[in-house]
Amino acid sequence: MSWGFSWELIPERIYDAYKESNYRTIPHEKLPTQNKPSTLLRLDTEFMKIVESFHFPNGYLACSPQFIPSSQPLPEGKDKSTHGYIICVVLSDDKPKGEFWIFDANDFNGKPIYRLSHQNLHLRLTIHSTWLPEIKKSHNSETTDRKKRREDSLKLDCDVLVRKGSAKLQKIFDDVVYPHFIQQTPEDELLRDDL
Repeated sequence: MSWGFSWELIPERIYDAYKESNYRTIPHEKLPTQNKPSTLLRLDTEFMKIVESFHFPNGYLACSPQFIPSSQPLPEGKDKSTHGYIICVVLSDDKPKGEFWIFDANDFNGKPIYRLSHQNLHLRLTIHSTWLPEIKKSHNSETTDRKKRREDSLKLDCDVLVRKGSAKLQKIFDDVVYPHFIQQTPEDELLRDDL
């Protein structure tokens, strides 16, 4: 993912603070005069070449691409790393609450296959992008040591405030929050009626 370039996104005080820096890769005099679009890219890591790209319209900032594997069987001869979808968070003045744009991971040269938004959707920038072939618990996530570290970390962050709270709040943390966080209870199990 390339965020492109727009003068609108550079605060004047940041520009002034760094324009004369000795460690600049590009001198400030050589920064683009025209906007450069955000671009979704596929890099062939064997040949280190960009083999596919999609340029978002000017005024749209795309970020945080995520790969979602297809639930359909992998066709013979197809690459499983492109058998699915790419979803990006897209922000713009036109859609100030943001959108999800979904691309066919095997072909995003054309356009997104879906653009999703909702009146109650308020997207923000996310921290990371990722590609996961599938999600499942690892053997290591269930070790006693890891559970103990999760418990210690959570209690270090929360317990001082929890213990100052009401008895009802303490019970919720002791009976619900701590055990499910420590066990890493999957969301589908949390949604069951019998819990």
